[in-house]
Amino acid sequence: MNFSELFPNRFLKSDDLNGFDVTVTVERVFLETLEADKGPEQKVLIQFKGKSKQLVANRTNCEAFRALWGNKVDDWHGRQVTIFPTQIPDPFWKAKEHPQGTPRPMIPCIRVRGAPDLAAPIHLAIKRGKKTIVVDLCNTAPRQAGGNGTRPPVASGTVSGAPRVAVQPVAPAAPPPPEPPPDLEHEPGADF
Repeated sequence: MNFSELFPNRFLKSDDLNGFDVTVTVERVFLETLEADKGPEQKVLIQFKGKSKQLVANRTNCEAFRALWGNKVDDWHGRQVTIFPTQIPDPFWKAKEHPQGTPRPMIPCIRVRGAPDLAAPIHLAIKRGKKTIVVDLCNTAPRQAGGNGTRPPVASGTVSGAPRVAVQPVAPAAPPPPEPPPDLEHEPGADF
């Protein structure tokens, strides 16, 4: 049993994916006002077909969805996407509030790996104020027998309507997930 199972929630958390990439089908994308630290905020929620939990989609994940399927959110419905759990440096951590030399903590999150029908890899460099968030999207269809088991090479790409940005190739945001153990009782991430 995972710790997150002790405190059920209607929203998808990285722990719910059990450490694996999970391919899901977008059923619905909508806005909802949720209570946040600074009061009510409108958030993007994504409901996946056959799943009870909804993803509260941050700007980075929405930019990945837009790169995969375009600006019309209605075109996202019925499309398959692969999501995965990872960790990122805490974006809300303020160095001046901590003793000098304190490392920025890592926090769990969910990111978009790609889609099974993606024709070519997409490399995004998303500007956020002074920082740039790099997202590499790839084809996530199951590999055929005899393949070398590596991900396709990363290539520069664009978000629809955005100018092409010359970006030096970088390593993927996260390594591919480990193979599930043969005695796993259920499909990884199937419980959300």
